[in-house]
Amino acid sequence: TFVYVVDASDSMNENGKFDRARYELLRSIEQLASDQKFFVIFYNDAAYPMDADEPVLATEKAISKVAHWVNQAEADNGTNPLPALLLALSMRPDAIYFLSDGQFDPVTVQVLRARNKPTKRIGQRQIPIHTIAFVDYMTIGIMRTIARDSNGEHRFVR
Repeated sequence: TFVYVVDASDSMNENGKFDRARYELLRSIEQLASDQKFFVIFYNDAAYPMDADEPVLATEKAISKVAHWVNQAEADNGTNPLPALLLALSMRPDAIYFLSDGQFDPVTVQVLRARNKPTKRIGQRQIPIHTIAFVDYMTIGIMRTIARDSNGEHRFVR
């Protein structure tokens, strides 16, 4: 089960970044096996989850429905990924893929650290957050920290 958390803030409109992010998102979902589950959350100042209560199986029908929604999405407003990331964590996926091109409140790192730690007492494992710093080098530090703190991988994409 994978949850994709994708930046839909106004800065993503520059140089076709949002179109490229949507294309890569759909390409990733289309590569999933039909017995795998996924969920997509766009964010700017708020979280905008896909129309489902939980991750869905990667069937042709589900992918087609999500592709239509993804292609209708627009990017605007500021950058606050925390609500989207907390929603993603609440779904307890196997991994989260988090893409951002912008700077955001560093408190996000502290909140994620506190909310995504393994707890032996209740058998809760840490969820890896794989981060993609998109186009803007200024994002690398905070995104690398989020990945490192969660045993995820970090990648910078030009």
